[in-house]
Amino acid sequence: MIFLIRHGQTNFNREHKIQGALVDEPLNENGINEAKILREIFKNHHFDAVIYSPLTRSEQTAKIIAEESKVEEFKSDERFIERNYGIMEGKRTPAKNFTYYFSEDIEGAESPKDLYKRISEALADVAQSYDGDVLIVSHGGITGSYVSNQLGRKDIKIDNGSCILVDKDGQMLDYNVSKDRIKEILDNIGRK
Repeated sequence: MIFLIRHGQTNFNREHKIQGALVDEPLNENGINEAKILREIFKNHHFDAVIYSPLTRSEQTAKIIAEESKVEEFKSDERFIERNYGIMEGKRTPAKNFTYYFSEDIEGAESPKDLYKRISEALADVAQSYDGDVLIVSHGGITGSYVSNQLGRKDIKIDNGSCILVDKDGQMLDYNVSKDRIKEILDNIGRK
């Protein structure tokens, strides 16, 4: 199973500023705490790999979560980097407006179609490359694009520290999975 996690909160998240591939913002205190909660949930679980976007917020989240897990391979992967939002990078967006995730009209931005193609191919590749469980830490644009395209909706918000479950065929099983549900799943599959 793949556990696809959105990184913990940053100050840009709190201030509703767009942080794409060009903004390398670290976790804030709340984001560190979100990652620590996930660390406790995944404590002693065996992962064939922990993969993260090369941006600081994802790497920090991945390192905190993996601290007390058994990890065979720990690496960054450019395919999981946040969408480039072009001229929108660093600008504020209304708190409930997620349409910028899907906008085709942003100058200099990666297109939503290219973004979804990138993430779906990367997830399928990871699913085929590992026999056991994999933890991937990525971003809101990545996770939002993946879930929205899987459901055929454009009103999906993926919270910081949220988990999406992806099966070995690279297909989404569930999103915004609660911490209690993650614990239940880990208990059912065994912590290896």
